Amino acid sequence: MRDAIEGLRPRVDGLAIYLGALGPQMLRLAGERYDGAALNWCSAEQVAWSRERVAEGARRAERDPRSVAIHEYIRICVDEDESAARTAFAKMVLTYALARPDADKTKGYRGHFARMGFGSVLDDLESRQAAGASEDDLVARFPDKFLRRVGYWGRPEGAREAFKKLAAGLDIAVVRLVPARRNDLAAARLAMEACAPG
Repeated sequence: MRDAIEGLRPRVDGLAIYLGALGPQMLRLAGERYDGAALNWCSAEQVAWSRERVAEGARRAERDPRSVAIHEYIRICVDEDESAARTAFAKMVLTYALARPDADKTKGYRGHFARMGFGSVLDDLESRQAAGASEDDLVARFPDKFLRRVGYWGRPEGAREAFKKLAAGLDIAVVRLVPARRNDLAAARLAMEACAPG
């Protein structure tokens, strides 16, 4: 990634280049060399922590930390059926959160969620998965506290306020639709309208 920026800049002259970053080294690198850092699955507290790492890198490279934008997709699952929304949202989180049995739990999304304080939750879910628990069982056991800290699921009325809280500290916040019962234009419109500024 350190070398990639040198090859990319001449090819995309005038376009901002964001580095997908979760851990401290990549975040500092984004601050040192890139126009922005693209986060994922962050709580508002994790956004603040990430911004500090980006600023460290920017200062080390004698750049203004304010010149490095922080971007994130914020997962939103809006549905009148809260149970369906929760199930769909939890299944989406599971695809990122659980480590393979032979994987390093300090790396990737597993490490990212552990830095946010959810390591023991994931240890329990991984243990249950290894013992043969079904995806539905894992979803049912996924703590709502975890899910609420990294996105929104539920009725349209709560989406705007939740999105605003999750977007705190970001320069660019993008609604990333997680479909519940439908994955169509109407579902996308419902989510976008629910999250639109008041």
